[in-house]
Amino acid sequence: GTGSYKYAYYCKRSTATAWTTIGTEFGTATTASVKPTSAVTYDIKIVVKDSANKTATKTFTLTVASTTLTNSSKVSSTTLNLGNTLTITGAALGGTSPYKYAFYYKRSTATAWTTIGTAYGTATTASFKPSAAVSYDVKVIVKDNAGKTATKTFTVNVVSTALTNKSSISATSLKLGDTLKITGAATGGSGSYLYAYYCKRSTATSWTVLGTEYGTVATASVKLTSAVNYDILVSIKDKTTGEIVTKQFTVKVTS
Repeated sequence: GTGSYKYAYYCKRSTATAWTTIGTEFGTATTASVKPTSAVTYDIKIVVKDSANKTATKTFTLTVASTTLTNSSKVSSTTLNLGNTLTITGAALGGTSPYKYAFYYKRSTATAWTTIGTAYGTATTASFKPSAAVSYDVKVIVKDNAGKTATKTFTVNVVSTALTNKSSISATSLKLGDTLKITGAATGGSGSYLYAYYCKRSTATSWTVLGTEYGTVATASVKLTSAVNYDILVSIKDKTTGEIVTKQFTVKVTS
């Protein structure tokens, strides 16, 4: 030819009619690359143009073989504290992309699986919150574009940590007429709690319930009406197991 050359690179599935340009058409780059997305036959075409605008074309046939479909999914942990959430990540290698995923779980002693989300959807992550301190089986099935599937199963041990009452009050000494704020808090257990708040004069024996007993509200308040000592009791119930832990405070009210 004449003078310098420019190059154009194209690719298409052999069954298609339209070509896809790879990179810049009739640029000076002497190399190009493409990553086939399916295990099919592709046509590759290179057109060379010289400085006189004459062209020469060369075409290749590329056969893309499918490697074995491998399920490379994983879970966030194989030991989980009760009340925490398990995250499952679907992943695959080989086969024919794109992939679809199905996520399942069951107690290890059970036979029936529960589907998480949509079976064979495009979502690559799923999660669930175990409801008991037992062993669970988690299963991920990957399906490739050719309909082949690969399965991976995990065993996740769910353990219960001690339920601890972490409640607090806004002050241990107040002036008469001030309002005491009470905050219910807990750690451990199942992670799902109910709260009950009580108040009495320190010299009394019976408690007065503040608000709803064992409700979901994590705060309460009371306006103490006499310049004496008061006892405040916060009782927290594990919503799943029914376990109860209490914490008591003494508040001095001055005039």
